[in-house]
Amino acid sequence: MNGYMRVATTPDGYTVYRCLEDRRAGVPKRGGLRKRKEQPVIKADLASEDRRFRAALSSERKTIIAQELGVTVAALDSIGIGRADDNDLKRLRAGGRGWKEVYPQIASSFPECDATGAVVGICFRADDGRKGSPSGKVGAKRGLIIPSTLPTRPDPVMLVEGPTDVTACETLGITSVGRPSNASGGRLIAQLLARREVLIVGENDPNPAGTWPGREGAERLAKYLATTWKRVVRWTLPPEGHKDVRTYLQHLIAGGLDLNDEQACHEAGKRFAQGLIAAATEELPPTSSAGESKVDSGAREAILRLCVEAGDQFFHDNENRAFVLVREGGIARTLPVRSREYNLLLGRRFYRSATSGLPSTAKTEAIATLEGLAVYEGREEAVFIRLGEYEGSVVLDLCDKRGRVVVIGKDGWEVRDESPIRFRRTRGMLALPAPVPGGSIEDLHRFINVGTVEDFILVCAFILGCFSPRGPFMILLVNGEPGSAKSTLCRLVRALIDPNKAPLRSEPKDIRDLAIAANNAWMIALDNMSRVNERLSNALCRLATGGGFATRELYTDADETIFDAKRPIMINGIGDVADRSDLIDRAIRLTLPTIPEHQRRTEKAIRSAFEQQQPAILGAFLDAVSVALRNEAAVRFTRLPRMADSASWVVAAEPACPWAPGSFIAALDDQRRDADESVIEACPLAHAVRDRVERNGEIEGTATEILDLLSADKDEKVLRHPAWPKGAPALGTKLREVAPSLRRLGIEVQFDRAGGCRTITIRKNEGSPDMPSPPSLPSPGAQEAGLTPDGGGSLGPSHDSESPPGDSETASDDSDGPLRKARKADK
Repeated sequence: MNGYMRVATTPDGYTVYRCLEDRRAGVPKRGGLRKRKEQPVIKADLASEDRRFRAALSSERKTIIAQELGVTVAALDSIGIGRADDNDLKRLRAGGRGWKEVYPQIASSFPECDATGAVVGICFRADDGRKGSPSGKVGAKRGLIIPSTLPTRPDPVMLVEGPTDVTACETLGITSVGRPSNASGGRLIAQLLARREVLIVGENDPNPAGTWPGREGAERLAKYLATTWKRVVRWTLPPEGHKDVRTYLQHLIAGGLDLNDEQACHEAGKRFAQGLIAAATEELPPTSSAGESKVDSGAREAILRLCVEAGDQFFHDNENRAFVLVREGGIARTLPVRSREYNLLLGRRFYRSATSGLPSTAKTEAIATLEGLAVYEGREEAVFIRLGEYEGSVVLDLCDKRGRVVVIGKDGWEVRDESPIRFRRTRGMLALPAPVPGGSIEDLHRFINVGTVEDFILVCAFILGCFSPRGPFMILLVNGEPGSAKSTLCRLVRALIDPNKAPLRSEPKDIRDLAIAANNAWMIALDNMSRVNERLSNALCRLATGGGFATRELYTDADETIFDAKRPIMINGIGDVADRSDLIDRAIRLTLPTIPEHQRRTEKAIRSAFEQQQPAILGAFLDAVSVALRNEAAVRFTRLPRMADSASWVVAAEPACPWAPGSFIAALDDQRRDADESVIEACPLAHAVRDRVERNGEIEGTATEILDLLSADKDEKVLRHPAWPKGAPALGTKLREVAPSLRRLGIEVQFDRAGGCRTITIRKNEGSPDMPSPPSLPSPGAQEAGLTPDGGGSLGPSHDSESPPGDSETASDDSDGPLRKARKADK
């Protein structure tokens, strides 16, 4: 209290103060002792209060707040916005500047957390912008505003002031943490972000006294963190004319930025972050000399020495990405130099050597040095994921703890303890069991629900295609009513090729997510899709047959991150998920039959039985891959089918498969006819073309004339269909899309240009439909293909001696399955 000094506390709970003097006037104040009743201290459960405040905020009100602040609703959700009324504020004894004059009736709430994420305080923001917080007498402390996206966002972490700046950063896709005020929160920040790169963002807030609290606070905080962490810490200010991040975001909105366009917001955020980084000022840690810290210098040299002593081999791939081959316990592993796993390995080595923690600055500098050595002095080597190619052989990474691989050559396959090529492994990858000889591909039939022998042949063909190291790959589209075991089929197929912690994924949010998934796994499996939209369809086609995905590298102006890969793809859904001809043209489509009630089995039982037979089934498929390597160059088609490379690979493997030669092409032709019919039925234009040609024969004219002719007898419902072309250019594009399907069904579409006039001619094919002819192989039988009498293609002693456990329900027997019977009948 101004002008009073605490003297004593009476037994009845009053505090006694003695009057001193008027500090402003410098004269004694009259009066004697003054007593005031102390309020009792009540500790509040702030975490419960925060949950209650969040529940009290309606979605409509949240939308209004987002519009008032100029941020997105998702940004507000990420920091846990809530709503408190005046009773809540008074119960928590909340106060702030100007609150005594006019106490807020309602305020937004934002939880403040410590370094462990526990709620230790709450920040209130009245509707008129006044800020406040609960009293310390209820147990509240000041903490950090930590968004839920912090663990998944890249560095650097922007340290901004208050919750509204954090929501602005979240809207722009910038990693951020909010501090309570311009220079506070240092201890919590030092604990929370000790292993991360930070950039402190102050505020442009000069006052009449000539001081800059926001700038001075940012500088003081940078000095504190640099001293605590013993590494360089950077601080910066928003662009001139903008007080903080939120005002800069409002400037962008005024310039036309659409908050509903997430990609545009993130692009603007990247440019903003680049500008902040470029203008940053470095705060150096205390040193014993004018140079760098002796601790950091010694630690960096120690890390480099430990890498040499451990025998780490540094190299790069054809895109100049740095890798390291490390050996621990006799097992070789390939790791990206900048990977989290290698960072942890360096930290462990340093601790064992120096019995102290590794300074982050020293580690960062050491990794940069090692990366330069890998790129400029290391050799160039190809790096694969799960499947690779080596001197005409296929190498399959088992991803087990022993680092084993399977090398499949023309004379069989063998399990090796060390790979002849480099494989990288990602977090989600699981181990394949070591294959064993003596199994049969037909053993897979009992575990999956397919309607016909032809459908099973197509499933096996897709699996065989996945073992081609070069691709391209067919896409497996699986549909059927609920309960037809679509997901089970896809899980088991993936378990044979590329098991993963999350074997089936949901639809990717954007093309970048699809590219990242392809960069981290050999196979893409999408579950429970309702429809593949046009953009995703085009991306899947590129991924199956080969195509690059490029995006600008984070925090750079000109550098690109490029994903270039070919991957096998599976998609399942209840209905026909694909209706675009280019995707269907690359696909194997299956419709699974209904499973009767009395034949249903639990997935756990199916999986348990499958795991017992999996090594033998995998071995049988590897036998077929070996035969494919031997016969691939000898396959001949008089007329190539669509996806000819994939079809040739499967045909080359047919001598080792339990069906008659030519069965795969016949099954493929049948399902392609069905697929073409589906394309025609799904496209009103293609349907109209076929009807017109079948009734009137040839159609010839310009695109405008043909569109008028086809539209003449169509009702309004068809003409308003989204797929019906609205003009001549759209007609030409749509006809080119469906031309392959029409051609295979006996209708030819020709585009001509003569005399400066473009014409389109549509007529029936004079000859037979455009279907591939049966292929030929020089070796008609399994023994001529080099297989052993029992169907195996093993190298004998090179295989593991283990045999798969069996039981009465799942073990192989000598009885003839449907494929063997079909093969005997053919012979």
